[in-house]
Amino acid sequence: MLGFQTKRQFALRIKSTWINGGRCTSCEFVICRHLLNLSRNKANRLGIRMSLALYFLDCYDDGMQKTRSTSAASHPVHGKTRHACGLCGSTRKKLIKTDCCDNWICDDEEDYVLFSYARNSCSRNHRRFTLCGHHACEEHSGEWQTCKKCLSDFSHEMEMYVWYGTNQYNFTTLENTPPFQPTHCGKCGTHIILPEGGYSVLCGEYRCVDCPIDDKERDEIIRSYEKSKAHQ
Repeated sequence: MLGFQTKRQFALRIKSTWINGGRCTSCEFVICRHLLNLSRNKANRLGIRMSLALYFLDCYDDGMQKTRSTSAASHPVHGKTRHACGLCGSTRKKLIKTDCCDNWICDDEEDYVLFSYARNSCSRNHRRFTLCGHHACEEHSGEWQTCKKCLSDFSHEMEMYVWYGTNQYNFTTLENTPPFQPTHCGKCGTHIILPEGGYSVLCGEYRCVDCPIDDKERDEIIRSYEKSKAHQ
């Protein structure tokens, strides 16, 4: 995956790919869109189906981890130093400055194990799970705090926009966060907290972990979605 500097370029490479019926090979859930950091409109423009397997997400991260090491030489790396990681506070690990916001952070992308989806890497956490990281990866201009493109990318899941801008992986957090409507399971009505995961989504239909979408429901949801799109 070397050479892909943005998720847009990577997405173009895997355009039209469909693995295991769009279900995660580990948990059998339909893949959640927000894990790819692509808005529904952007994905539609690229011709990408919303249920891309998580396999590609980690392949992308693995490629970015390798390509990141080639640019690391431009930033001084320190061991025991007076500098500290701006997220975990460590002064013992090797440190590097982030490409997106020039803050000191642990140079620990290699600690992440492929397909583990762990949150043990400060560098990866900031790059993958913050508006600052998203803003840089998508090559938006200006400040992420006022970026209209970032806001548009998360317009259909404002809860995720707020979380990306305020979680513990940020150096500075988003002020004046926009309001958002809570998400509920389309079958049982359970409140779903999007940042915590543990849910599935297909064509705008959210389901909690106790209400997986079976094959019959899947066909009905897709048919209903395509019908509504045709009338727009």
